[in-house]
Amino acid sequence: MTRGRSARRRLDDIPRHRAGRRIPGGNRPGTRIHDGPRTPLEPGEHRAADRQVQPSPTGQLVFISGQVGNLPTGEIFDDPYLQAEQIFANFTALSSELAAGADRIVRPLTFVAGSENLPAFYQARDATYARWFPDGVYPGHSLAVVSAPADPRLRFEIEGYVRLTTG
Repeated sequence: MTRGRSARRRLDDIPRHRAGRRIPGGNRPGTRIHDGPRTPLEPGEHRAADRQVQPSPTGQLVFISGQVGNLPTGEIFDDPYLQAEQIFANFTALSSELAAGADRIVRPLTFVAGSENLPAFYQARDATYARWFPDGVYPGHSLAVVSAPADPRLRFEIEGYVRLTTG
């Protein structure tokens, strides 16, 4: 490598995997990356990384795209708690249209604009989950704090999977 070459040029010299990812360590002997599907597991078998994984439910899954805290009229609450309640109300309304109750929610994912909105979100989520899951058994739920939503008035967005039928 000669002096003065740009960092971009040096990165371009690193060998790449067929999917375009750079291969750490290049193509030196003994360097390997995972390239293909994992070995199938027998029923009941788990990998160490699968501790946070729930078994896939049987039935047809519907993917509900991002629901935000707007009313059916399009109005958006300024109050973070009311907006957080509304994302759950909108998610519930869509699930109900699919004839799927809260017991059919498989895994929600929530985006929160800024950590300052987390307390309002947690308060609304806890109240909603107490209604949705009175037995206290909740599905997996991921949350990401983001810097800004598409519309600056929005503070929350929720999406998730809903199971329509049982196997």
